[in-house]
Amino acid sequence: MAHHFFIKSLLFISLISASTFSLAAIKEPFIRRPHFDSYIPANCWPINLSQFSDTQTMTGLTIGPLGSEQEGFDIEFPISHQEIKDLWSFLGPLAYDGTVDRYALNKIETNTTLNDYLDLLLLESKKTGLKISSQGVIYELLVAHRLREKLNEFGFFITGAIIYGKNKNRIMGELDLVIGRISDCKILIVTEVKSYTSPRAALKGREQLDRFFQFLEDVHN
Repeated sequence: MAHHFFIKSLLFISLISASTFSLAAIKEPFIRRPHFDSYIPANCWPINLSQFSDTQTMTGLTIGPLGSEQEGFDIEFPISHQEIKDLWSFLGPLAYDGTVDRYALNKIETNTTLNDYLDLLLLESKKTGLKISSQGVIYELLVAHRLREKLNEFGFFITGAIIYGKNKNRIMGELDLVIGRISDCKILIVTEVKSYTSPRAALKGREQLDRFFQFLEDVHN
């Protein structure tokens, strides 16, 4: 009889432990970058939640292509939506099944700006570990490069494709680009980058940023 009671007690304890472990897992918030990015300083890798602790000074910005500021974006970069589409017309099929669209490639090779962008994108994709899987990724890579040119010398680093969530097994959202300080690795600016421009796109970007800041408030309070 005592033997059976002992076994039942062990089973009960194991169930309680498993339940406690499950609850802990559900409440485990995270921020991370799934793939290595060679632009992130060694002292700041891996990206984690503690780097996003200065919520009072952190800024959220929406970034779009040419003409986006008049549609409600915070910042626009001198890259047009049509240029992004032309690059995607070649890189899209190539990424999907390896198809080389000769017409699209010829259009790029006969345009100095597009040709330079193509070379840059292939290099940046390799350095950041980010596959060129959409027009959005093309624009994010180009914007990140421009930001590095302007900010690296002042002690900042730029990376992107940052995922976050309250449960380690469930992603709530993604930050397109973030700007951090190399000295202490603190993230100062988070951004949503859109490859197209419209008031609706600007609003969507702002809503995504608001959701992220609400996540930080929930986690830190």
